[in-house]
Amino acid sequence: SLAVTATNRFEETRDLVKKFINAKHREEIIFTKGCTEGFNFLANSICKDLNPGDEIILSEIEHHANIIPWQMAAAKYNLKINYVNVSESFELDFDHLESLLNKNTKVVSIVGESNISGMLPDIKKINSLVKDKTDAVYIVDGAQLVPHRKIDVQDLGIDFLCVSGHKMLGPTGIGVVWGRKDLLENLDPVYGGGDMIE
Repeated sequence: SLAVTATNRFEETRDLVKKFINAKHREEIIFTKGCTEGFNFLANSICKDLNPGDEIILSEIEHHANIIPWQMAAAKYNLKINYVNVSESFELDFDHLESLLNKNTKVVSIVGESNISGMLPDIKKINSLVKDKTDAVYIVDGAQLVPHRKIDVQDLGIDFLCVSGHKMLGPTGIGVVWGRKDLLENLDPVYGGGDMIE
């Protein structure tokens, strides 16, 4: 009975997060140990299906959590990483971003709000550029963004979002990866066991 109670609380929390970011399905909410684990999960799950020479786009102002996992995956799978320039006034260089996008671009992972400068890139504009010019997935680092801004993942049109619990005054060691259900269903599970048997 204790296990059933714990599972029910877990799923109720999933529903709360779903409502908070306006996700479409409860199954789109994946609990992690934080943004770092979220990016490691995404990098390892997505990059193993890419081809050598495929490209990942990050920006010059990313947190290490959104750089190192991609660098490790790029080294492992022979992928290329390109970095979008950031101006002296800490604005994302959209012309440079657009010039980097090409048929080999498979992942674009950019901070939603910078913890270094407070930069707030135009997420919808980035999404439009990415979707118009590539078939890449667009990932947003929401560690700083989600605690401070109202976020509607359906309205933004993005593919994945990483969220940190402690940045939202919650307990340390917890976070969320949100991903579009159709994309998540194409990724292999990272861990096995438990209720996945169903």
